[in-house]
Amino acid sequence: MPRFSVVFASTLLFCSLNLQAAPWYRVEVVLVAYQNPQLIGDEQWPDALPLPQAEARAPDLRWWHTPPVSGYNALLAGFGFSRPPVAGWDLPLQPLPNRHLQAEAERLQKHPDMQVIWHQAWVEPIQEQEQAIVHPLDIRLTDQLDIHLSGSISLHRSRFLHVSTDIVVQHFEPSLVPALADLQPLNSPIRSDYRTDLLTQAAIASSASEETAPVPVRAAHIQQSRRMRSGELHYIDHPLLGIVVKVVPVTDASSL
Repeated sequence: MPRFSVVFASTLLFCSLNLQAAPWYRVEVVLVAYQNPQLIGDEQWPDALPLPQAEARAPDLRWWHTPPVSGYNALLAGFGFSRPPVAGWDLPLQPLPNRHLQAEAERLQKHPDMQVIWHQAWVEPIQEQEQAIVHPLDIRLTDQLDIHLSGSISLHRSRFLHVSTDIVVQHFEPSLVPALADLQPLNSPIRSDYRTDLLTQAAIASSASEETAPVPVRAAHIQQSRRMRSGELHYIDHPLLGIVVKVVPVTDASSL
């Protein structure tokens, strides 16, 4: 084969591999719960909201765990990885031990009305929206308030990087609850009131302990998509939850 053809074919193969391989980024996220009832109480909130529907589609990450093509191994080596990063969870990918936003998280934690409830860093190939990796969240905090956070965070790229949230924040307060007999059974087909589901759970708990139980008092659905620039600190603000995000391109393993 002529030398020009060999070079041309090699160039096509290199471009093909790079098109298939999404850019790798180091992602760090801090979730901050706001706990001042007076400030929160300035707005009207529903008592309860149903949890976000689970994402039915799971992206194929087999190439991340065990690259099936030698070209991916070359890509990994180019980033300074001697082997594919091991994922401790299916989703999200393995948490990194170093948190570059630790100082920022500690400053937030010192505020009397704020509580850092989740802080993780990881590496992922940020892909097109259809292949975005969904990072599930299920967090319970009992501090000044009893808070349950459920949903997901995902990142994707088009012309710009984007972070998307689909999170329900549910606040509870200890209280007496209606008698269990006055409530519809859980998952009753004759109604779809999620608040009644929560009250029924509370009634079961209080009847067993003969004490008060957590009762839903306010909830919010944080469903947003925010455009980002890599390397910059981004903050998504909501009266019930603050989200700090920083996404940095991975150039080699030592930068993690």
